[in-house]
Amino acid sequence: MKNYFLSALLVLLAMPFVWGQPVGNNQPTEKLEEIASSNLERYDTWNALDYFKQVRERKPNDVKANYDVAYTYFLLRDYTSAEKEFQQLIELDKENFMPMAGWYYAQSLKLAGKYSDCIPAFESFKSKYNGEDVDRMKTLADVEIAGAKWAQTMTSPKEELIIKPLDKTINSPLMENYAYPIGRNKIVFSALRGDSIIVLEDAEEEAKFTRIFVAEKAEDGEKWEKVEPFSASTLAAEGFHVVNPTFNKDMNRFFFAKAQLVGNLLQNSKIYGAGYDGTNVTEPTALDFNDGEYSCKNPAVGMLDGQEVLFFASNMPGGKGGFDIWYAEINADGTTRTPLNLEAVNTVGDESHPFFDERDNRLYFASNGHPGMGGIDLFQTERNEAGNWSAVENMGPGFNTSVDEFGFIVTREGRDDCFGYLISNREGSSGAVQSQTSTDDIFSILMPERCDVDLIVKVTDDKTGEEVVGATVKIVDKETGEVVAEQTNTENNKFVFPLEQGKEYEVVASKEGWEAGSSTSADTRRPALENRFGSVSGPMEWEETTTLKEAGLMVQTFDRNSKAPLNGVTVMVYDGDKLVEEKTMTDGNQFSFILDNNKEYKIKARLEGYIGDFKTVKATEAKEMHKLYLAPPPLFVNVLFDFNKSNIRTGAADTLDRIAEVMTDYPEMVVEVRGFTDAVGSDSYNDRLSKRRSKAAIDYLVEKGIAAERLISKGFGEAEPVAPNENEDGSDNPEGRQLNRRVEFKIIEGNVGAVETEKKN
Repeated sequence: MKNYFLSALLVLLAMPFVWGQPVGNNQPTEKLEEIASSNLERYDTWNALDYFKQVRERKPNDVKANYDVAYTYFLLRDYTSAEKEFQQLIELDKENFMPMAGWYYAQSLKLAGKYSDCIPAFESFKSKYNGEDVDRMKTLADVEIAGAKWAQTMTSPKEELIIKPLDKTINSPLMENYAYPIGRNKIVFSALRGDSIIVLEDAEEEAKFTRIFVAEKAEDGEKWEKVEPFSASTLAAEGFHVVNPTFNKDMNRFFFAKAQLVGNLLQNSKIYGAGYDGTNVTEPTALDFNDGEYSCKNPAVGMLDGQEVLFFASNMPGGKGGFDIWYAEINADGTTRTPLNLEAVNTVGDESHPFFDERDNRLYFASNGHPGMGGIDLFQTERNEAGNWSAVENMGPGFNTSVDEFGFIVTREGRDDCFGYLISNREGSSGAVQSQTSTDDIFSILMPERCDVDLIVKVTDDKTGEEVVGATVKIVDKETGEVVAEQTNTENNKFVFPLEQGKEYEVVASKEGWEAGSSTSADTRRPALENRFGSVSGPMEWEETTTLKEAGLMVQTFDRNSKAPLNGVTVMVYDGDKLVEEKTMTDGNQFSFILDNNKEYKIKARLEGYIGDFKTVKATEAKEMHKLYLAPPPLFVNVLFDFNKSNIRTGAADTLDRIAEVMTDYPEMVVEVRGFTDAVGSDSYNDRLSKRRSKAAIDYLVEKGIAAERLISKGFGEAEPVAPNENEDGSDNPEGRQLNRRVEFKIIEGNVGAVETEKKN
């Protein structure tokens, strides 16, 4: 299938070689056409343009002559001239003999950033196109329209970006097409280098080849110096272009792409692998999946599920479009297994220049098949634990412009992933004779918001300053109160927490047998980071110390039934009968008391609505965690009596037996036994009757083994009825009077209690 996208990214070396102006001649038009086409085939695009212009001067109304000039401007990425030429061609070509003219016209507008103008141009192309691959071209036109519409809504980068072209030591007037960072002060890159324009005279020809170079920064860390050929004796073979250098994470394997120049024509590119000893590479070997029928390029090594994998771009059979992203597992000996198509990211267009960062499982790549701002944009997708890829996301303005961006990569040194490089012909590139956007340069890119922030926390004894081993440290988001990280270290007192930028955190340390000492916080908002580090330009870390105090008596309170922590409890500590200290914990269930040694203490816990608990603690046990269990109150039902009687009925005896069992289980429980009557009889008589009823219940409980001092008798006579003694019409209400002839039980030790009326027998 014919590939219509001849940009520097998608054809291995489509960036034109730079030659001098040809010697003028008076040759026949047919000969000029032949020379121009020959120059174009061997990527001598500048000379080709000059010859095509001479042809058009002789045939100003010829559609093909005009197309050749316009198309060559497009190849040179002089989009202003290309737009003008294609617009004139479309007006001239009424019969649409050159169906791709509309495509390149619309592309020229888009690449020049004229988004509102390119949309109708793509629409017009769709309606008129009658060339090859109609469905594919119309699909790609829809993609371009979607990208232009999206670009109009993107007014600023999604994150802060600082992008700069590398200095002229690296970026030459010719072409740089890939950079691999080794830390921040060293890069290995591929480029077409030369200090002057090469002149062709008659049959004399000189070929230039893309080579791989290595460069290091000066001691000041600012300027680049020492640009040298990389492993030249092994890689700089005559007749080949060598590009896309890359290493595995361990820096012991090296991969690159190589394309042969047979005569003046580029042949399909192949990927090679070699060993690397830190200085030189071993003899390269072509990987097994290469084939002369298709191209393989843009190698990049990543890790998937612990397996080393080679990502690359290829137009091999089985793909979705022109070039697709593929990946192949790397064997221990450096050979590769059968490649698999990364279908989740590929389109009917072209995808290339993959880079996988296993630190966040993110794949970066370039494409013209997804909606984008320019000709080629940078995209990203993330792989989850299940091995699935997220929806492809355009990286947005800054990373992308209206022209071409590709080859995005970040440093792989440690956790430094906020600095990297990309390749672009955007404004700021070195440019060439014809146009500011003619050549690709290497740009550095700093992403401050991605710079890692590591907080080192050390836990020490508040009194002695010694290490506290076995502590737990929590990092709490101050704004939300959410615990964002938690670690326990049983080996030493050091903790390392990666933190998100732009937040304030509280550092909370704890350990059983210890209580909080000094409080510590961490501020990762930009002003605080800049104040601490001067600038946000790389990984940052600092140390904070938090302290714990060795605690005395540690107490925790729980619900006896559910065993769940119980908040709101009051805990009292007694030295004999003397109350030493009392604490109420409204939020939380853990108490700490600093007490004298060599004593015995009694600890009690109480909570409204619960039966308390107590425990006697020896001084030697003070530093242990003591757990108190408070019980929800038992449900004591009322005991009912017959009219004018105080003897215990059969049904009431069952109720009293149940109360005796509960009081036996809770030996500290003290109960008030409250007697009542109905309204029949005098007040004085009913007062005496209510006391007899209370005493009858107490006598029964004492017979069951309950100490009399735990039972307090009270009589209330006909006061506090629980039901009306008479109906509304004044008639007697026997049911109501029955409910009023009763004894209630109120738990007064522990401030708990509940009542329920005994059912009638």
